Amino acid sequence: MALASTLKGSGVSSRRSTLSRRDRRKLETRQALLDATHTLLASRNLDALSVDEIAMRADVAKGTFYNYFADKDALARELAARPGPDGRLKSRGPTPRSRTRSPEWRERFVA
Repeated sequence: MALASTLKGSGVSSRRSTLSRRDRRKLETRQALLDATHTLLASRNLDALSVDEIAMRADVAKGTFYNYFADKDALARELAARPGPDGRLKSRGPTPRSRTRSPEWRERFVA
């Protein structure tokens, strides 16, 4: 987790070759979890997803999920902070748990 926060916004893609194999693997695993969640959110809301489903879709162990995110809400906040295809953020800050249950919340993640 510290790696991602350290590298966030530091031009990692341009310096990708300078990262160790282990660091590249960590970034790939984190991205796989984010991508798997995004894909699953296309058909269901976050409350209907389990960590097991997300981990299975990302092809990692359930415990690996918790190496990268404290819980599903932490994952949701990270997804909300990612820029969309137009370069704009999908959310303005942390998403309260009560809003994760609304269909409008899920629609922000589905392109």
